[in-house]
Amino acid sequence: MIIPLFLSIILVTLSFPTAFGDFVLPDMGFLIWIALVPALVAMMRKNWHHAGRYGAALAFGYYLLSMYWLFFAMKNFGGLSATLSVLVLMLLALILAAYAGFAFFSASFLYRRYAVPVSLTLPFFWIVCEWLRERMPFNGYPWSAFAYALGYSPRLMQNADIFSVIGLSAFILMVNFFIACAWCGGDLDREVGGEAHSSWSRAKMRLRSPSLKLALGLCVALYLSGFALLRSVDVRVTQVMQNREPLRTALIQGNIPQDEKWNPVSSNHMRLS
Repeated sequence: MIIPLFLSIILVTLSFPTAFGDFVLPDMGFLIWIALVPALVAMMRKNWHHAGRYGAALAFGYYLLSMYWLFFAMKNFGGLSATLSVLVLMLLALILAAYAGFAFFSASFLYRRYAVPVSLTLPFFWIVCEWLRERMPFNGYPWSAFAYALGYSPRLMQNADIFSVIGLSAFILMVNFFIACAWCGGDLDREVGGEAHSSWSRAKMRLRSPSLKLALGLCVALYLSGFALLRSVDVRVTQVMQNREPLRTALIQGNIPQDEKWNPVSSNHMRLS
């Protein structure tokens, strides 16, 4: 279970824009569509035993890595020691991971106790927990939502206008869930079929799985929806601009280092801008 969790943590982290000093990784937001698959497959093969624990561990890992910049913010600009900055970052990641753990625990509990499909309950509890995470504690911490990884695609991002960032994150979770189901070659909640099939037969079963078709269909629907939304904006802008004189605008932003922006000279520079 450790290897699938670690793989999912790395894939989710790489999905977000990542920079270490002057070294900037290329945009790999497309990985978010498969990033959770290894962990979900491992949970399905355990029939959702201890899913809450695994979900919390998964979230703790990618929160810790994707919010690493908080360490430097607290150490360089907050006046905290390196040790205390690490401890605060770990505590924050642990608190945020509890939301994900609760979502996975609730979905697995209903499945194991009352046979309620995880495919229905997990997206619901994820939306609820993400909504709560954006509001508490201390007015919420909305960082590292799955939908933020879609910055590479302006068309896909448009769906946030309809479903919100939380809803779009739930769709990403559902796509990963359906792909995991297809990989397991079973139904929408667990692996079935066992080892009786050859490797080729299992590969064909995965490709023909209704779950994979659902995942692809959802991706295509989101892309087409975003394309239509973006196109409608272009049309409205064109209509507004007809028979009107263009207006030239400019945006000024001072290139001030983070640790100097509170200096009086910098404040005066920003005021003059």
